[in-house]
Amino acid sequence: MGGTHMPKRPRWHRIVDNDTGSDLGQVLLAFQLIGPLRNMDTHDIPPMPGDTPYVPQLVPKTRDCTLEFFVLGCRSLKPLSFVPPGSPYVEISFFSTDATGAEKTATSKSNTPTVAAPNFCEVIKKRIAVPEDALYCPVLELAVRDPRFEGKFLRTSSALLGTTTIPLRK
Repeated sequence: MGGTHMPKRPRWHRIVDNDTGSDLGQVLLAFQLIGPLRNMDTHDIPPMPGDTPYVPQLVPKTRDCTLEFFVLGCRSLKPLSFVPPGSPYVEISFFSTDATGAEKTATSKSNTPTVAAPNFCEVIKKRIAVPEDALYCPVLELAVRDPRFEGKFLRTSSALLGTTTIPLRK
C-alpha cells in the first residue's frame, strides 16, 4: 500500500434489468477496496468523517468541437397505435460540458417520398465542448418524432416513434 487513496481509472459498466436481462444503459464508475486497518501505517488509513480528504478533479479537460450531422432519412417507420406517421422528424439531443443541460436540435418535418420512409437531406452543425479523454465523452440521443398526435393525445411533445443512442467515445 503506497499511501495514496486514488481509485483506479473509471470504467463503463452495464446496467441491466434483473427480470429480463435487457440492457438499460451504462454507469461510469471507479472504486477501490481498502483492506483491514491492521498492519497499515498512518498514511494508508482513509480519512475519517469530518476530515478534508483529497478529492481528485472530476470534471475532465475539454476542447471545443463542432458536431456535424448529416441527417439523410428514415426507413421502415411503423405505425403508432395503428396510425401511420404524418410528418416525422429527427430530434438530436447531446450534452456539452459547458452547458447546464441537454441541447436539442431537430430536422424539418418530412413525408417525402413516403411517411414510412421520409428523406431529410439536412446538415446540422453545433458547437460543443467535449472531453479530451474519450472515456468521458457523452452519447448522442436521437429520437424520431411525429407531430401528428401533438395536442390530441399528448399534452406537450410530439409522439415518440423510436430512439437510438450513438456513443461519441468510439
